[in-house]
Amino acid sequence: MTRDSVLITGGGGFVGSHLARGFHDLGYAVTAMDLSFDAETRARLAGVRLIEAELAPGTLKAALAGGCTMVIHAAALTSPPEMTGLTLFGHVRRNVDLLVDCLDQANAHGVSCFVFLSSSGVFSFDEAEELDEGVTPSGSSAYSVAKRAGEAICAAFAGSLVLRLGPLYGPDERSRPSRVQVSPIRRWLDCVEDGRPILVESPLSRRDWTFLPDLARAIDLLRRQGASGLLHLTSGEIVADLDLARRIAALRPGTTVTPAERPEPRRVPMRSRRTELSDFAWTPLAQGLALVAGGRP
Repeated sequence: MTRDSVLITGGGGFVGSHLARGFHDLGYAVTAMDLSFDAETRARLAGVRLIEAELAPGTLKAALAGGCTMVIHAAALTSPPEMTGLTLFGHVRRNVDLLVDCLDQANAHGVSCFVFLSSSGVFSFDEAEELDEGVTPSGSSAYSVAKRAGEAICAAFAGSLVLRLGPLYGPDERSRPSRVQVSPIRRWLDCVEDGRPILVESPLSRRDWTFLPDLARAIDLLRRQGASGLLHLTSGEIVADLDLARRIAALRPGTTVTPAERPEPRRVPMRSRRTELSDFAWTPLAQGLALVAGGRP
């Protein structure tokens, strides 16, 4: 019996490596492609075919030469232009070029399922109090513009699945060159571990948190259902930043929580109006936090 196979670009990063591990555990033949894989990630991805290479037509062609059931394009430059030495337009071009090269090669090799990982970062977070697939995004950062352009490109190809990811947390989250900033959950857990007070940068925010190790199972289910188009891939479990910070602070009695005097812009949560995952068993936030807090990294 032929195994399902998946190519994951950006497979050495936080999201991509969890997807690679998850699909391997589901029985897929997994190829993870990235510029590099550190020793810790290599150890976690034992059994996964790793390709260290620049994402380009030639390297993608080689990665897909043996055939592939699904391609998940997770590679992206998420750090802002000023942290990467690129101009705003250079940053946008880099991310769009990565997608176009990947989509082109997937189409040329007859891949039946192409998944583009987009982000809630396409929104400016003032469009509505809760954001579903019917809300038109208006984010204007380099990252937002690139993701919005990617969504439009994928919409032109029948069968493509665009998944907007909201805030994610899970094991092995750390700063990387392509993703310098870690999630508030990771920052606040670090504060607790180091005995430092927690500063809540955006005390008016509410977010939908999703446990990253759940995503492979969810995407596998969507593929088997033949899902396409735009979908908000979120657990739908919404919590205010202040409430979450206090919950994390309680892990170490005496940890203080302080709202920022000059708060960052308010974030609002995503929801999904689609029903494909209505019965999916997401990991509850309390359980996921316990797993991450008890199993550093």
